[in-house]
Amino acid sequence: MKWYNCILILLFLFTTAHAQVFIQIEKKNSPKTIKLSQGDFIEYKLVEYPDVWKSSEIIEIIPESKTIILEENFHQVEDFAAFRKNRKTVLSLGKKLIQFGVVWYVYGGVAVFADNFDFGQRQAIIGAVPIALGFLIRKIFGKRIFRFDKKYSLRIVDLRI
Repeated sequence: MKWYNCILILLFLFTTAHAQVFIQIEKKNSPKTIKLSQGDFIEYKLVEYPDVWKSSEIIEIIPESKTIILEENFHQVEDFAAFRKNRKTVLSLGKKLIQFGVVWYVYGGVAVFADNFDFGQRQAIIGAVPIALGFLIRKIFGKRIFRFDKKYSLRIVDLRI
């Protein structure tokens, strides 16, 4: 039993975790941060191209040169103008509302053909309102943008020994 413990200790001593180096989005005067590590997907804008959103996976983070290596390119920390992050709860709420509206129409269509049900204007409105509301919720509140100016800052944190 003791040799298992020795092997586990040696295994943890000679390996480094990728989560020890990460990108941190900080809000000024707030202890809350967002941490992104190697393998996370990010949507970003560059200072050089302020109107173009790009999406890529973080391949490697090099803290010595403050460089972030992405799938197609590498950038310095200062090159990023903004990050965009999905709000999963809001996106799932919008999706469920859209699903409710679609299912309402499907069941209404089945009821019309199966039982000579009168699918009128009232039933059409009940199905259309959640679809429109779900679509608007996803488009308006679905993504959060972090602009690196006065309110947010971006830095690389290295916790390796």
